[in-house]
Amino acid sequence: MRNLRQNFRWALRTMRKNPGFSAVVVLSLGLAIGINTAVFSVVNSFLLRPLPIEGLDRMVRLRENLAAPGEEPDHRSLWGPNYFLWKQHNQVFEGMAAANGLNLNLTGDGIPERLQATGVTWDFFPLLGIEPVLGRQFTAEEDRPGQNNVVLLGNGLWARRFGSDPQILGKAILLNGRPHTVVGVMQPKLRYPYNSDVWVPLANPNDTSASPDWGLYVVGRLKPGVTLQRAETEMAALVQRLEAEHPLPSPPKSAYVSALREELIQNLDRLFFILSAAALFLLLIACANSSNLLLAQSVNRGHEVAVRTALGATRPQLIAQYFTYTIVLALAGGLLGMLVTFWSIKPLVALSPIEQSISSFDVEPSLDLSTFGFTLALSLAVGLIFGLIPALRVSKGSLANFLKEGDRSRTLGAGGKRLLSSFVVAQVALALVLLVGAGLMARSFQKLFNADRGFRWENVLSFDVAFSTTKYPELRQKAAFIREAVQGVQNLPGVTAAAVTTTQPLFPGQQFAAFNVEGKPAQTEAGYHLTHTRTITPDYFKTMGIALLKGRTFTEADNETNLPVVIVSESFAEKHWPGQDPINRRVKRGLYDGERPWITVVGMVRTLAESGEEDDAESIVDAWYLPYSQTTMPDFSSVTFVVKTQSEPEGLTSSIRQFINGIDPEQPIFDIASMEDRLRERTAQERFSALLYGLMGTLGLVLAAIGIYGVLSFTVNQRMREMGIRSAMGAQPGQIKGMILRQAMGLTLAGLLFGAAASLYLTRFLSAQLHEVNARDPLTVGAALVSLGLIALLSSYLPARRAAHVDPVRALRYE
Repeated sequence: MRNLRQNFRWALRTMRKNPGFSAVVVLSLGLAIGINTAVFSVVNSFLLRPLPIEGLDRMVRLRENLAAPGEEPDHRSLWGPNYFLWKQHNQVFEGMAAANGLNLNLTGDGIPERLQATGVTWDFFPLLGIEPVLGRQFTAEEDRPGQNNVVLLGNGLWARRFGSDPQILGKAILLNGRPHTVVGVMQPKLRYPYNSDVWVPLANPNDTSASPDWGLYVVGRLKPGVTLQRAETEMAALVQRLEAEHPLPSPPKSAYVSALREELIQNLDRLFFILSAAALFLLLIACANSSNLLLAQSVNRGHEVAVRTALGATRPQLIAQYFTYTIVLALAGGLLGMLVTFWSIKPLVALSPIEQSISSFDVEPSLDLSTFGFTLALSLAVGLIFGLIPALRVSKGSLANFLKEGDRSRTLGAGGKRLLSSFVVAQVALALVLLVGAGLMARSFQKLFNADRGFRWENVLSFDVAFSTTKYPELRQKAAFIREAVQGVQNLPGVTAAAVTTTQPLFPGQQFAAFNVEGKPAQTEAGYHLTHTRTITPDYFKTMGIALLKGRTFTEADNETNLPVVIVSESFAEKHWPGQDPINRRVKRGLYDGERPWITVVGMVRTLAESGEEDDAESIVDAWYLPYSQTTMPDFSSVTFVVKTQSEPEGLTSSIRQFINGIDPEQPIFDIASMEDRLRERTAQERFSALLYGLMGTLGLVLAAIGIYGVLSFTVNQRMREMGIRSAMGAQPGQIKGMILRQAMGLTLAGLLFGAAASLYLTRFLSAQLHEVNARDPLTVGAALVSLGLIALLSSYLPARRAAHVDPVRALRYE
């Protein structure tokens, strides 16, 4: 213990004697440790810690597969009647439960507010093992049509709207104009599923006569000993049996069973694994940089070490002393790293795509004991790693070696110089790998964000309106509100066009419609095709800047008294009437021989690249558009207004809200955002990756530049006498400068070669994250090579310039 205290005091004295050196090492390690700690904190919170679901490893999500064997899978959420059949007849689940997203308007006391709600079966939360913090769960009796006027409040809504009043139980609140009795309050930050504010009983009527809607989010708990593969196999067999015993329209051909954890975290595990690897690369650069600086510093300690050895210090004692020094430096870097994490963790989470996955649970990154433990362990490991080689070299010091090296030259020797050079090469190689990764992610994000989506998103504002079923029970009432609202908003100053649609632009999901084409009955087993459907007002294409390719757009004359019409996308027309004019062709909703009327195609517009996820196999790009004044379907439970403005759209938010409030004071508008903001949200994961890779690539570049500069400065100091002799013998400054630059460029070139080879191998792991960019994109690799080469040249110039202008007389006296 006494030796440890002595070593610690010696380490502090050494740091005080070399404040510049200590600051560079601590700053380099602090930034690298901070980045690694921040990434660990997020990974630990969202991937390593168990989610608050009991027995999550046995929880699954179930979907229908509408595709026949051998066809591309066509996974859908469950239709209600199939859910009841699966739940009743399966032999592999302890229980199954269902949920469906809803829009509910909270009125009464206070400002009208739209709530994100979810209808759940009475056993949904019990199956997950989630209990309310206040009150009780739903009962089976309440999960029936007409008996479901009860509600569970989200903790956030309870605090925000009701002041966390514990007496809220038993009180009624107005949801869509109907009183609902509060029976419980859920856990803090729980918003699962659908990012919900409240939950109401689903009360699914199990109506087999209704059209399939595939709207139920269904989860199940496997029985003990039942594997995921067995469950899927047995459910597929059950589906086949049920099709024969309980024939229903549009029956599934199989079942798709997936682990619920994978559904919740999506691909965050892969994303954070790659980011963790990049953070580790940055840490290795910092370690190599610090090792280089310590090796250079060890030259000046040769005499001290030799004297200590002569006085009886053993090699283990010298190694322990030096390791104490490097660990103190690393711990100081770790402390700085904790500050970096503290400052960066909230922006990191805010920029991440976590909101789209598991933010519905009470999980949040924080500087907890596990994070402190990780930082401490990482700092100790770093102190040992970057101090290992310098400690071994210093411990070899002896009075004989010191005299042999010469008390004036104090050089590292050939082996030490090779180590310095190898560290520089390693730093450059690692920095290049980070730069290439950053470049690829940046190009991918740029291509994705600027992709031609078939519409103009500049200066477009959108907001949603959800209709109360009690105040707007009929379509004509909703249509009247829409007509008045669109006309009024369009007349506001600064507005050039306004329209309504039933599917929000850039919405990640889709609404499907079954249909048939006249003269071409669908040859599918279901007897129909599927297309993405939108019901719109006449100026929708004008507002969104969607090009009309043929025919005409809708007018107010396309109402219920005239023939039904439809506008189709270019891909829709090419699929069903290839090489032909689609105008005046006819289609029908549902089955070919169904009773619904034929609909005439009056226009064709560009195909949009904004419906569904671009990499989602379930996405359908074909679309049709129906006029809002002709619909006979309940499409207007909620609608989206789109508003084209002359300038920045956010400035019109207040006037639009005021106008809508003037039409109906109890009608809230919500989810107000510009199309640009929606596009940013849609590309959140790619932006997050590009930003973090860019940050790590920049830090890697800076550390590599510091490493090159430090090694060359040390080299110039070591060769100061040589430079003086060369100058005295007539060497020109340009020759001396060139000699130093050639050395630097030689090391840089070696690092670039190794780095390029490593990049070509490692960037293949980024392929799944890239959009229209090859993982071995020559432009990106070339730009990274040039950038790092130029930075290396600039880092080399100052030491080379100093060497070229050395005073021969002072250089010959240099010790």
